[in-house]
Amino acid sequence: MRRHYCKGIVVAAALFASEFALAASITVNTATDDFGGVTSNCSLREAIQSANANANFGGCVATGIYNDAITDVINLPTLGAGGFFTLNRIGTDDTNSSGDLDITGLLRIEGASTANSVIRGDTTDPDSDRHRLVHVISGTVTLNDLTLRDGLEDGTTAGGGLRTEPGSTTILNRVAVLNNSAGGNAGGILNRGTMTLNESTVRANRTTDAGEGGGGIFNSPNAVLTLNDSRVLDNVAEVADDAFQCQGGGIYNAADAVLTLDNSVVDGNIADGRQLAFTQAFGGGIRAGGTVDLIQSSVTNNLAAGETAEGGGIFFLLGSTGLIDRSVVAFNVADDRNVLDTSAGGGINSRLGFATIQDSVISGNEAEAGGGLHGRFRILRSTVANNRAQGDVNDSRGGGITITGASEIVNTTIIGNTTDRDGGGIHFGAASSTTRVLSSTIVANASDRNGGGVDVGGGNFTLANTVLAGNSAGNAGAECSGTLVSDGNNLVQATAGCGFVATAGDRTGVAAGLAPVASNGGPIAGSSLGIISAMQTRVPLPTSLLVDAGAANGCTDANGQQLPTDQIGRARAIDGPDADTTARCDIGAIEFVDAILEDSFE
Repeated sequence: MRRHYCKGIVVAAALFASEFALAASITVNTATDDFGGVTSNCSLREAIQSANANANFGGCVATGIYNDAITDVINLPTLGAGGFFTLNRIGTDDTNSSGDLDITGLLRIEGASTANSVIRGDTTDPDSDRHRLVHVISGTVTLNDLTLRDGLEDGTTAGGGLRTEPGSTTILNRVAVLNNSAGGNAGGILNRGTMTLNESTVRANRTTDAGEGGGGIFNSPNAVLTLNDSRVLDNVAEVADDAFQCQGGGIYNAADAVLTLDNSVVDGNIADGRQLAFTQAFGGGIRAGGTVDLIQSSVTNNLAAGETAEGGGIFFLLGSTGLIDRSVVAFNVADDRNVLDTSAGGGINSRLGFATIQDSVISGNEAEAGGGLHGRFRILRSTVANNRAQGDVNDSRGGGITITGASEIVNTTIIGNTTDRDGGGIHFGAASSTTRVLSSTIVANASDRNGGGVDVGGGNFTLANTVLAGNSAGNAGAECSGTLVSDGNNLVQATAGCGFVATAGDRTGVAAGLAPVASNGGPIAGSSLGIISAMQTRVPLPTSLLVDAGAANGCTDANGQQLPTDQIGRARAIDGPDADTTARCDIGAIEFVDAILEDSFE
């Protein structure tokens, strides 16, 4: 039988080879910033001008053919460590003759490496003479294996290292954007089009007058930004003298913008409002407007600091939505400087937006309210552990989670969180709203006052198929304080100090019978480039009263749908080591599985 597709592949390959041969290729031969001066030199600026104009310029002579429909290629020489393409032509225009490098059309710039191909601002010039480095005005531009550093936009201009315009597409492959600064927003990168970073790093950039922010990257309204295998590290958004607000130390994602991180890291960034009184600091790592998705990523060691501080790791803006999938949010801090205000959401603050968190780890974060999480959430198959709410004793609530609106927690472990006041594990005080906690484990949390496990100050807080055990409180309600509504099949170890009325299948006044905390399986969360974490969980012991004690009609989610697995992927409704042979789901986040059967040995 004749296979016609082979011929098609050959024809397509031939056309590709023909197009590649026609593309104009320009080789830069000098590190100087010439523009039509020395005819023997082909500078980077002159090479870009040749590509923009589709004609040789200065000392540049292309091989191949200039064509608006074909991507031109600029090849940078290896300068060696310490060698720079220093931009020192003073001026501001969009003609590429001075200031930043202005690019229009289809272009690819090939560097040798981030160490040997460095495009740099002239640090010997007065600040008023310096400028950003690259401006993508239109077209599709790819930058490979180079560094953009020491760019500066003073005044209120945005984008210290790289700026792109609406309608443009920019791709950074193995690029470092570092030590750039802007007097306005976007210390490192201002993206107004579509941008993708692959295996790239945005580090130590700064916006010094952040009316909005974006120390590392500012993703403008309606822009699209994707980071794959990339890092955003040690960037700073400082407060403006008259703005009283700084946001997005690492990344600022505007309303209606789209941000996606895949196997990427946001670490060590600061939204820094400590220099000015009455300052609000939002999103030390990410200020999340629009749509923000994190996939297998790590948001760690970020800080939001001001008289009011929210979202040490991530702050979700009004109307924004987010997905945190197989990710780690850890060791972030929201730190307020005014006892009259409250820092909230050390890890994530979504009081204005809404975040879905699944198969993730929220750990070691700190704020006055909601040490780990503060806001409205849907939390699935995740661990919230070892977060702390501390500071002003009047405000410190929700060591693990402070819930401010309708939320859902399913197949989740909340463990080892602490607070100076109420709700070591969870604080819920959202009047006229309902939160449901289903098939979850809330253990070993502690409060200095009330509600070691859960504190309810208002609204409707419902438990089903959940274990509250081994929590502690300095005053009242070791397991819970306030009023909790049972939908059945819960285990509450101690009901003293708690308005919990047992219903069908509930067990009270008994121990849970859980093994010590361990990595019992489930997905590994976080980026391979940063902090990764296994799920820390506690499984029922063989003699535990949790085993086969779930609802007879099965463990369900908030929509009444059967849960096929527990937090770590074990099938629900496995028959436990009891006298009967009925397979029922267990109470809590983790199903008991006999070690012999788990190893597929009978």
